[in-house]
Amino acid sequence: PPAPATPDTVTSDTDRTCVVCMVEPRDCLFLPCAHAAACVRCANAAVAQGNGCPVCRAAVAKVQPFVWS
Repeated sequence: PPAPATPDTVTSDTDRTCVVCMVEPRDCLFLPCAHAAACVRCANAAVAQGNGCPVCRAAVAKVQPFVWS
């Protein structure tokens, strides 16, 4: 399978779309797995509901926002 998207591996705008809402750009990391899969709104909602990372289902200790360069 392909490697998960992280800020260093995303190569196109479509790669930057949140995998949850499919509308907003991905703008945070799930820590400690460091997957960049969702927008902050969806990430915080997932954590509040007790869900793990949408990529690997690992427990999330923190949602870390970032800005694309």
